[in-house]
Amino acid sequence: MVQLGYRAKNEAKREHNAAMAEMKKDYEQKLKRASLAFDKNGNPIMVDFGLGSRQQITKVERIEMLEKELSDTKKANNDLLDRLKVLRDLIFAFCSLNFKKVVRIVYDQWRKGFKEFSKDLKDILQDAMSGEKTKKGRQGYVEDTFHFAKMMAKTDPDCKLDFDDLKPLQEDAMRIADGIWDSYHQQHDRLFDSAVKAVIEMGNCSYQRHLNQEQANTIEAFLAFDGGDRNQLCVDIWNKAKPQVEYYWQDGTLSALEELRTKELYGQNYSHGRGRGV
Repeated sequence: MVQLGYRAKNEAKREHNAAMAEMKKDYEQKLKRASLAFDKNGNPIMVDFGLGSRQQITKVERIEMLEKELSDTKKANNDLLDRLKVLRDLIFAFCSLNFKKVVRIVYDQWRKGFKEFSKDLKDILQDAMSGEKTKKGRQGYVEDTFHFAKMMAKTDPDCKLDFDDLKPLQEDAMRIADGIWDSYHQQHDRLFDSAVKAVIEMGNCSYQRHLNQEQANTIEAFLAFDGGDRNQLCVDIWNKAKPQVEYYWQDGTLSALEELRTKELYGQNYSHGRGRGV
């Protein structure tokens, strides 16, 4: 009995060791595969080591290759930027002082995140392009100005500006060139003030929990005219209206404006004001 127990113990040990060896072999294969580099389609990334010898590389080797490629790309980009700066300076050397000043104004406004010009800057831009006697000539002046502003951004390695952010500013400059800047901004301010007034009116009305149709139409008219980011425009409206709404009604008023902002009004209809107690 003792001998049988001893043999059974040894057999169990051998089976355990064999199972552990098989498990270790299986995991070693999985770890080896996990260490290898594959592309996004699951294909192995191979490297030619010469004489027709190709071998799949590891993830660590792939990272080292990408780091070197990135370093080489950065160096090439820096070399290109240096050449572009020389070209930029050469072109600017033939530009008038007024034109350089206007380009700098546009570039600075862009970096500050503005989407329109102040009255003072509008006058400077208007005076700078006064030598162009036709609307087409003034429009060309604006296009050249913004082209050079983009060139300045492209040749500044520390500048991470989004070119889409420049579009509203260029549209505002075109209004100056077209001679409609004052009328546009007057109408814009009038519609903005009306939108703010509509929010205040709704907020301070004791029986309204939602905007009525007229108030909603007034706000929508401003949003459509401006054409900018709907979320930010509603924030601008609320910031102006909030101090003029009774403190106790501010949360409800903001909720009503949010309904319009997200276009999630009950029944998609603005027209039924309801009592606050309902």
